[in-house]
Amino acid sequence: MSNHSNPQPRLNRQRTLKEPVIIEGYGLHTGEYCRVKLEPADPSSGIIFALPDGTEVKASIENAVSEGFFTGLKYNGEIVVYTIEHLMCALYIAGIDNCRVRIESGREIPELDGSPAGFLDYLLRAGTQEQQEGFRNVATLSYSRVWKNGDSAYYYIPADEQLLIKGIIDLPGWGAVADALEVYDFKGSGNTPSSDAYRARTFLPLSKVKFLKESGLIKGGSLEYAILVRDIEITEKLESEIRNLFPNEGDYELTPVFVYRGRIPQLNEPARHKLLDFLGDLYLTGLRWQGVFIIEKPG
Repeated sequence: MSNHSNPQPRLNRQRTLKEPVIIEGYGLHTGEYCRVKLEPADPSSGIIFALPDGTEVKASIENAVSEGFFTGLKYNGEIVVYTIEHLMCALYIAGIDNCRVRIESGREIPELDGSPAGFLDYLLRAGTQEQQEGFRNVATLSYSRVWKNGDSAYYYIPADEQLLIKGIIDLPGWGAVADALEVYDFKGSGNTPSSDAYRARTFLPLSKVKFLKESGLIKGGSLEYAILVRDIEITEKLESEIRNLFPNEGDYELTPVFVYRGRIPQLNEPARHKLLDFLGDLYLTGLRWQGVFIIEKPG
């Protein structure tokens, strides 16, 4: 290997969808009804978001924007698509290199069940097809690297034939929680394990919910697909505020750590969700990675 940090490409066939997929629902942050159509795309085109006015924006690091609580895409300096990270993660896991994401309604990707698994279910049903004309950009770095940003740290260790992501987060009010995710077998043909492994839902500290609502975010938030971490004491006043912030949802459930509805959260679920968000953001490089990423307190 050469002694530098540029990704080293290897050859593998690219894949796209076998047939179009329509996904609809409501956006987590905008609260708008959102409908997208995922379509097969030409070899080497990557993941393209097509806006209703005909504008096309490639999912890339150059076009990405992060507002702390979501990853979006910008065009001419303005955010044009919100909350793409779960869909990008699912596209990576499903082995899809080229796809046109046609935005038919709304400005956001639907939240579905709050995890990448909802998208992955659609993609696996549609299936993928190999594209003989294109080679996949599989990459590894030639030596270990460390990136730091404030309290967050990201480590990379070279490894062959796998992508393994390990992470540790600071669960507000409770301390460190860790998880690991083996993502992709590069010898495979795009087949994936059960999507149950990718059902970790969006989470928020309870102390941040009111602030985010007042900031114009999480307008479509629901305890059905977002779990709250009990980092502050639940008083009668706060309990009333929770009901007002999530109206028409009925009673919610409590564990010592979480506020939720539906499926009981696992302690490692927030850490797993951060690993999945990281994978979605990593796919903005347009590369399929080999190696081990270790992330500490990711943003």
